[in-house]
Amino acid sequence: MQLALAMEIITGAKIRLRTRKNKYLTAGSDKESVRLERDGSAKQAVWTVEFVDGKSSIRIKSIYGKYLTATNEPLIPKAKGHKVLQTLPERLNSSTEWEMESDDTFGKDKLLRFKTHYGQYLRPYGGLPPFRNKVGHDVPCRTQTEDKIQWELEILETGDR
Repeated sequence: MQLALAMEIITGAKIRLRTRKNKYLTAGSDKESVRLERDGSAKQAVWTVEFVDGKSSIRIKSIYGKYLTATNEPLIPKAKGHKVLQTLPERLNSSTEWEMESDDTFGKDKLLRFKTHYGQYLRPYGGLPPFRNKVGHDVPCRTQTEDKIQWELEILETGDR
């Protein structure tokens, strides 16, 4: 299936994004933060997809009506990655746009990568604090970490088309 067709299918859809370690991308109840949680049944784990007119990008909207946004803010001081937040900018811009990439678009695994306008990828972080359950964006530095930027797409409800 072509990526453009896949984008058409998920436009307006309610989705969940799951990491390879079975954690879900969730909107923080503070209506700003984004984190990873094991409970995918929580309403904060449900996102809506919007197609960006005239581009091959999407916007991902939280249950709070805010967009998944790549920021320039460091994830933690002196770290390579940058924060991803929920925001509602006055004007929607490229920081709220994500390009979907896949080696086998919506094949059996539905594994996707989400790339910012600047070539960085939505990435889950794990391990010990302060990285535990954080979500950011950066470029993987080794081929061993490339699978960490893959997300499994779960379509809960298709869009109104």
